[in-house]
Amino acid sequence: MPKPSFTHNHSIESGKRRTRQTRQSRVNDALFFLHGHLAEPLDIQTLADKACYSLHHFQRVFKQVTGLAVHDYVRQARLEWAANILIFNSTMGVGEVAQECGFQSNSSFSHAFKDAFGVSPRTWRQADSPENQSLARTASAAFKMGDVRVEQLEDIRVAYIRHTGYDSTIKQPWQQLKQWAQQHPSINFNESPMFGLHHSNPNRVPLNLCRYVACLGVGPDVFPNQGVSVMNIPGGEYACCSAQGQYGDLLVLWQYLYYDWLPQSPYESLSIPAHVWYRKNHLFKPEPGSEFDIEFRLPVRLRY
Repeated sequence: MPKPSFTHNHSIESGKRRTRQTRQSRVNDALFFLHGHLAEPLDIQTLADKACYSLHHFQRVFKQVTGLAVHDYVRQARLEWAANILIFNSTMGVGEVAQECGFQSNSSFSHAFKDAFGVSPRTWRQADSPENQSLARTASAAFKMGDVRVEQLEDIRVAYIRHTGYDSTIKQPWQQLKQWAQQHPSINFNESPMFGLHHSNPNRVPLNLCRYVACLGVGPDVFPNQGVSVMNIPGGEYACCSAQGQYGDLLVLWQYLYYDWLPQSPYESLSIPAHVWYRKNHLFKPEPGSEFDIEFRLPVRLRY
């Protein structure tokens, strides 16, 4: 029997890679819708439609891409959001938080929260404050930081890759985005604005499990392909703060804005993830000494 040729093997591998990229892109479409509608009832069929898959196929592909079943992912995303609101929006009652995060009743919310975090929502809120107020008091002295200002920002169209981990692996999506951009003549990677979306609270979620999105600003002529998806970072009111520092300092800035500035301001945070605009992106080489120049943008609204 003749041995398979190199060309044949290469063709098979290329086909598998295209299939993986297509799955990632379609699931990203579902995830983009999911994170924008966490407060609403979410049925799997709607998400499957967003990904252009049948119901059964979508559930299988979703778990392959994210590592979680659809219901488990939705539940985790809602609970992480609720955990942040309990800390940062202190004027909202537990019942309001449950409703805001898409839970049908206070009892189902409390049960799910305790199952996930080991404490009740009220205990979580009370236990978090003293520890992180101490962290926040040291934040402003950690590196060079400007004043916080609230600005109205426009939508930003970006190509993006999702990643799990606020650690050294965070360089992977940026390297992939660079390789992808170099194959598109209409994109100048070095001159395109770069952004990072932060979904998780690094004080409460292990760094290797924090969800992050690496984003590259693109024009209207760029569309999803090769496993890279396209979306709009939504505009609106954002609390913006410029800062320069070294690898690791960004988490201190995150703590300062959420734990110190936000509670003392007339604003509360939204479910939209905060994002960073990298004037100088240090995440291609995430190690001590790597320097950044960024603007951190926290989505806010006036408290009612």
